[in-house]
Amino acid sequence: MPELLNLVNDAEKDENWLEARRLLEAASTLAPEITQITKALCDCLLELGDAEEALRIADLQILQHPNDLDFWNVKSRAMHELNRPHEARDAANRMLEISPDNALAWRNLGLVARSLGDMNEAETFYLKSLEQRPKDVALHLQLSHVRKYTDDDPHIHQMRSALAKIGKDNPASGLLHFALFEALHAVKQHDSAFEHLAKGNALLSKRYGFELRPKLALAALTKALVAKPLQEQDTPSGQRFIFVTGLPRSGTTLTERVLSRAPNVQACGELSFVKEAIVERFDAIRNRPDKKLTPDDVQIMRDHLLKRFSEISDGSEIQIDKMPLNFRWIGLICTALPEAKIVHLNRDPRAVAWSLYKHTFKRGSHDFIYKFEDIAGYMVLHRDLMKHWRHICGNRLFDLNYSDLVSDQLSTTQALAEAVGVEWTPELLSPEKATNYVRTSSAGQVTKPLYTGSDESWRTYETQLAPLMHALSTLDFI
Repeated sequence: MPELLNLVNDAEKDENWLEARRLLEAASTLAPEITQITKALCDCLLELGDAEEALRIADLQILQHPNDLDFWNVKSRAMHELNRPHEARDAANRMLEISPDNALAWRNLGLVARSLGDMNEAETFYLKSLEQRPKDVALHLQLSHVRKYTDDDPHIHQMRSALAKIGKDNPASGLLHFALFEALHAVKQHDSAFEHLAKGNALLSKRYGFELRPKLALAALTKALVAKPLQEQDTPSGQRFIFVTGLPRSGTTLTERVLSRAPNVQACGELSFVKEAIVERFDAIRNRPDKKLTPDDVQIMRDHLLKRFSEISDGSEIQIDKMPLNFRWIGLICTALPEAKIVHLNRDPRAVAWSLYKHTFKRGSHDFIYKFEDIAGYMVLHRDLMKHWRHICGNRLFDLNYSDLVSDQLSTTQALAEAVGVEWTPELLSPEKATNYVRTSSAGQVTKPLYTGSDESWRTYETQLAPLMHALSTLDFI
C-alpha cells in the first residue's frame, strides 16, 4: 500500500489525473476503510470533471460519517459542477452547522452566489473564506472577479503582500498574478496590470505546456472520419438537441441564455457528454488498420449521448449543450444525432484572442491560451475545422455573429430561433433574465442587459498586444 500511495502522489504532482484515478481506485478497493484514500479519489474525480461519480461516493460516505466535513465539501462542489445550486448551497450550509466559519464552506457559497449572478453576496462569502485562507491564490482570483475595486483597495495590498511571501516567480503564484491584473485593470493602472497578466500567463504556460501538433493530428483524423457531406435523413421524433460551439470567449454563454428563454428549452451548460462518447470511440478506431468510422461506432456514440442527456433532462423537448470546444466534433455530433442542430459563434478575432489571454480556465483545460503564438495557432486549427464542417453539415450548422447578436437583437434572434427550430418570443430579447446557472467566467456579464463595445476592449492594451495582433494579421484573421 505505501508504494501504491507514493505512485498516487507522483501522478498528482504531474497532474496526471487519469493515472491518479486508476491508482486511487485500486487503493480504495484494497483498503476501503481508509477514508483519506476515498477523499483523495473524490478530489481526483472532481479534477477530471466526473462530478457524478464524486457525488455518488460522497453520499455513500456521508451515510457512514455524517459529520465528515471533507465529504460534505465534495458534495457541495459536485452539486455546483452539476448545475444544482440549491443543493450545493445546502451542503455548504451543512458544513457550517458542523464547523461554523469553515473557510471551504464560505468559498462554496461564494461560487454558488456568483453563478446565480449575486456578485455582492459572492464577495461577502469570499471575504469570509479569505479570513481563514489568506494565501489561497484561487480564492483571491475568485474575489477579483466579483469585487468593485477602489484606488487604495485593501485587497490589492493583501494580494501584493501574499505575492511577496509566495514569490512572484513561484509557479504557485500564477493565479495571484491574474487576480492582480483584474484589480489593477479595474483601477486603470494598466501598465502594472499587464505586467502581472504577462507573468501569470508565463507561469501557467510552464506549468501546463502546449503542443499544437497532436491537436492538428486529432483534427485531421476527425475530418477523415466524416469526410463527405452528410445525407438528408429523417429526424427522429421526440427529444431534440442544440449544440452551441465556437472558440471559448466567443459568446456561447450569452447564446445559450438567449435560447433558454424560448418555450420548452433546457439550458444544460457545458457538458462533457460529447467528449466522453467520442474519445472512447477514438481509442477503438485508432487500433483498426483502416481507421474508419463504422455504423456500430455511430450507434454506440448515439446511445451514450441519449443516455447521458436523459439523465439530466427536466422534461423539456430541447436540451442545449454549450461546451465551446465541441466545435472539434461537429461532424460526429451530426452523424450520431440527426436531430441535433449546431450553432457556431463567430466573433472579432482580436476580441477573442485578447479575452482568451486574460482569462484562466479550470484545471488548465485550455492549454493554448498562455502564449500569443499558441492562441493564433489554435485559431488556425479552429478556422480550418469549421471550413470543413460547413461543407459537411450544410444547413444543420448555423453561423451566428456575436456583433450582430448584441447590435441587432431582434432580427438576429429571430434568425437564430428559426435556424435551430425553437419558437421566437420577445423573451429572447432579455437573456439577462434567464435563470439558468452560469459557472463560467461569463457569469458577471451575461446577467446584465446586452451591450456593445466589448469587442474593442483590447485597445486598452494595444501597445502590449502588438505581437498578438501581428500574428493574427500574418495569418489573415485581420
